[in-house]
Amino acid sequence: MKKLLVVVGILVVALTLSSPISYTLGAPLSLQPELIAPTAEKEEDDEDEDGTDCSEEECPEEEVCEKDIWKCDTWTACSADGVQKRTCKLLDDCPDVTTPQPTTSQKCEAAKPTVPSIIDDGKKTTEDKKDAEAKKLEEEKAAALKKASELKLIEEAKKKADSQVQKDEEAKKLEAQKAAAIKKALLEEEAQKKALEAEKSKAEAAAQKAAEEEKEKQRLIEEAQKKADEELKLAQEELFRKQAEEEARRKAEEELAAKIREEAERKKVLEAAVQATPVFEEIFVAPPVSVAPLIEDFNNNGIPDNFEVMPKKVDEELIKFQADLKVQEQKLVTEQGQRPEEARDFVTKVFKKKKAENKVSAIREASKKKGVEIKNSKQGVEKWGTSDEVAVLLGINPREVVSPKAAILPVEKKLLRIKDTAALEKKCSMSIANGDKLPTAGFTILAACPKNKSFNLVAVDRAGKQTKIETKPASENGKLVYVVNKKLFYAGDFVLQLQEEKTHPLGFLPSSWFTSALNSESDQPIQSDPVLVKVVEDIDIPQPVVQSIEGIDVADLRDIKISATADGKVRVTGLSDISTMVIGTFSSAVFTSAILADVESGSFEVVSPRPLETGDHEVVIYATKPEESEQSPPVKLRFSIIQTANAASAGSEETKRPVAIAPIRGDGETKKFPMAPVLAFAGLGILFIGIGLYLKKNKKAGA
Repeated sequence: MKKLLVVVGILVVALTLSSPISYTLGAPLSLQPELIAPTAEKEEDDEDEDGTDCSEEECPEEEVCEKDIWKCDTWTACSADGVQKRTCKLLDDCPDVTTPQPTTSQKCEAAKPTVPSIIDDGKKTTEDKKDAEAKKLEEEKAAALKKASELKLIEEAKKKADSQVQKDEEAKKLEAQKAAAIKKALLEEEAQKKALEAEKSKAEAAAQKAAEEEKEKQRLIEEAQKKADEELKLAQEELFRKQAEEEARRKAEEELAAKIREEAERKKVLEAAVQATPVFEEIFVAPPVSVAPLIEDFNNNGIPDNFEVMPKKVDEELIKFQADLKVQEQKLVTEQGQRPEEARDFVTKVFKKKKAENKVSAIREASKKKGVEIKNSKQGVEKWGTSDEVAVLLGINPREVVSPKAAILPVEKKLLRIKDTAALEKKCSMSIANGDKLPTAGFTILAACPKNKSFNLVAVDRAGKQTKIETKPASENGKLVYVVNKKLFYAGDFVLQLQEEKTHPLGFLPSSWFTSALNSESDQPIQSDPVLVKVVEDIDIPQPVVQSIEGIDVADLRDIKISATADGKVRVTGLSDISTMVIGTFSSAVFTSAILADVESGSFEVVSPRPLETGDHEVVIYATKPEESEQSPPVKLRFSIIQTANAASAGSEETKRPVAIAPIRGDGETKKFPMAPVLAFAGLGILFIGIGLYLKKNKKAGA
């Protein structure tokens, strides 16, 4: 393409320069024949602008032959018939061009001969006429020649002008052709470029399409693989779920069967313990020992049996939920990298929460049937200090009207297993039953006995060793609270019983002397039924954490002062295991309140059933699962009320005086020194000394 542009440029320059050169050199040729010899033009064209011959390398390429060159003679004189003629000869014949031969004849206007007038004057002779005619002919001939020469010059000038016009037109045509060629070449180049770009774009589009197709193909392959993996995973999960469901079903059935066997075994163990231990057999006059849990949940789904139509049927929904948890436990280990024990603890907590929700849901459903609506676990519109949920769980109507002066509240009757309050005048009742599991870390026993008497909590082991744990007087409403020190017990079977504390009327003799001397039935000590319990190391219920008393942090109980509640009650809050029954007993007034710990957080809020008077008080908090006959170690707090809410509301000067809280010191128990035996032995010593002095005096007198 570059070469083509160079050649076209050279041609344009040559043609541009050839026009003025030809015009300058050809001016004198207007008087010469029409055509110019090509040799002269060549010699003139070969010269540079400064008149020197150009070298072979510098000169432009030789002009291309464009037309044939003819040489014609001058026109003849106009004949009488009005025609002029000439002869033309071909000097240069272009091989590829055919130039028409110039015209060799043309029309003309002949001069009319002048006919002289014949004047027959007789003066002119024939000779003169001939001379005149000859002269005239010569003049006419010269004039004709001159005219012919002028016509020829005019014709040549015209032809030269026509030739120049033709050359200009041919040059313009050549320029147009060259411009057209250049334009065509440029258009062809542009078209070729566009074609190349189109081909390139097409190739790029094809490559991109191929890449997209490959990418789409890869995506489809990946999606298919992913779908196949998901289907395989779902199939595996479904298989695992079915296996887990079957395993959960089998495990649930085994647990149910084990529970039945355990319950039967527990009865057998209790019977065997009684029959195999002479001391126990003497204590339990009429074996076998009855086992009576406060609440039963036979199929272990969290719903008490008294709320189920078929309590002994396996809970299919809970089994399915347990199977799903088994799958989730496996995922936590394999997909999230948790340790097996962490995953197991998590699903165990979720399963426990599900059972707790089942319990609460069943309680609230049962409440609706009785026309009682329960909104939260802290409700207790009956003002007993007991939540509505606990009341319904224990089979008590939470809207039951109770006299403010009642010695024993409905929930206390259930917890103390009191069937007849009249029997309390002759017999004690305890909150524990045969077969209960109590922790070696310590436990709590609530009791009801005849008022204004003292009672011993006695424990007997299998070896027959009897231990008096603690002696306490019954309160004005006949209730007692025993908090057993963790140092007093080890794992094993024990019989627990409350026995009335008897003392000699004289006050200085041991009670054993008095009880052995007086054997009448009317003087037999008041006691409770013996209870065979199992003290164990591991308890499933954690010890509740008491956080505050009326919003004050327990950790800061030293010298803390707080305001009393509006109604004079004391509120204790904390955390426990979810859905356990939290029991708080205010030992100074011996009132008991109970609440179900929240199923979400395990939080609880125990409130004293009645306002507390000024003075020292103690509250004992513990958690229990009555359906499993277990309780946690207790938490004991001592505090003092400086001023009651009633006194504060009376408008005295002490209105803004707060409640002072004092921390517990040691185990909080007061030990009484046994003075009666000391006094008895001191009296005997004095008696023996007196007798000795008397005998010595008599001996001296006799001497």
